[in-house]
Amino acid sequence: MASLEGKRVALLVGAGSEQSELTVMREVLAEASVLPVLLSPKKHQVRLWMNVDWGATVAVDWAVVGSQAEDYDALIIPGGLLAADTLRADRQVVQLVRDMLAQGKPVGAMGHAVWVLIEAGAVAGRIVTSIESIRTDVTNAGGTWVDDAAAYDRLVATGRHRHDLPDFMAAMAEELARD
Repeated sequence: MASLEGKRVALLVGAGSEQSELTVMREVLAEASVLPVLLSPKKHQVRLWMNVDWGATVAVDWAVVGSQAEDYDALIIPGGLLAADTLRADRQVVQLVRDMLAQGKPVGAMGHAVWVLIEAGAVAGRIVTSIESIRTDVTNAGGTWVDDAAAYDRLVATGRHRHDLPDFMAAMAEELARD
């Protein structure tokens, strides 16, 4: 596998993104010498969700406005019901996902964040996993839903929930290492 050193990966978050998922994603990327960049529709900070209540507030590195697919080697969207619902309604977020895929760059989504992929038209014809409550949304969008820890199909990696992060991050790392 090629080195991941120096790669830039956008972590796209919104208010209510899963704190535990974001924390693990950042750690895994940093350990691989990848620069994780926190992106959000909000410019300064975002409050995360921790289990059943609000969690930490984190600083955002860049706003989605002004960010371009050319700036990143991959994009990952942590799960979180509240965040996913907000992010999928943001036209600039959805366009960034489309642009990443159009440029042949991997995009990953955990749990409810698969909604953002659905909105971007990135699920049709792909094998996808997610939190089971959006299984019907995946199939209605033309995807094939599977109950696996992680799924990877043509630049799109998906995972069910935080317990599946090792498999999900391995799929993202493998694709990111391809040049």
